[in-house]
Amino acid sequence: MVALKPHRGPPALYATTFFPLDRTDPALVQKLRDFNQNIMVPFRQASMERVQRELRDVTVKQIGDRNHMTIGLQQPDAVAATIREFLLTSPPR
Repeated sequence: MVALKPHRGPPALYATTFFPLDRTDPALVQKLRDFNQNIMVPFRQASMERVQRELRDVTVKQIGDRNHMTIGLQQPDAVAATIREFLLTSPPR
């Protein structure tokens, strides 16, 4: 059995991109990159800031190499490891 450390607040996990970029059409990939950079990066930043303001002692983490649609589906072991790390780490004092 693993002993979980007490936490005062929840984790909030964010993917680093919105749409998958593994496409064969270079023009589409560029449009998706532009959308992510111009729309989603500011939106995600504002969302993370809001979560930090509104949830007491929340832990915000971005999961790299994931997009909005695959954060929990693509390589679930990596997401599970992030959650496990959160649960096993003592809260900041």
